[in-house]
Amino acid sequence: MTQYYPHLFNLAIKSVKTAGGEETPRFELNLYINNKKAAQVSNGGTGGSCMWRWENKEFEELFNQHIKYLDSQGRFEFNFEQGDNLIYEMLATFEENKEFKKECKTRTLFILKDSEPGCYYTIATKYSPQVKHFLIDKYGDKLKEIINQRF
Repeated sequence: MTQYYPHLFNLAIKSVKTAGGEETPRFELNLYINNKKAAQVSNGGTGGSCMWRWENKEFEELFNQHIKYLDSQGRFEFNFEQGDNLIYEMLATFEENKEFKKECKTRTLFILKDSEPGCYYTIATKYSPQVKHFLIDKYGDKLKEIINQRF
């Protein structure tokens, strides 16, 4: 079995398909562990748990070790369906970045350190080194992130 090392563990989602949902997000995606396809995860969006189709038992065990590690770090609010909750978080981040990527084509998006969670600012100018210097000069230490730099 592959050894689990939290600081080297890489979790990613790809091939994401979403379609609304009644009580939970409705989706199908591929889960990758350390750049290898580990599972197909889906949810019908009607409030039930996620369906997990693991490529092999080793990936499932590594994922469960990762969940235990995250739980020991206080990551989860509740002590049930933690794997599902992690997938929902990853899905939300994926969808957010998809929208940011579209916006970043024509605007500059940034976050200040005192911004409310989920809030960001925009400049109706395409991002460039000059815009970066302008933001740094104007906001200095108050600048938390220029979202365009993610992409």
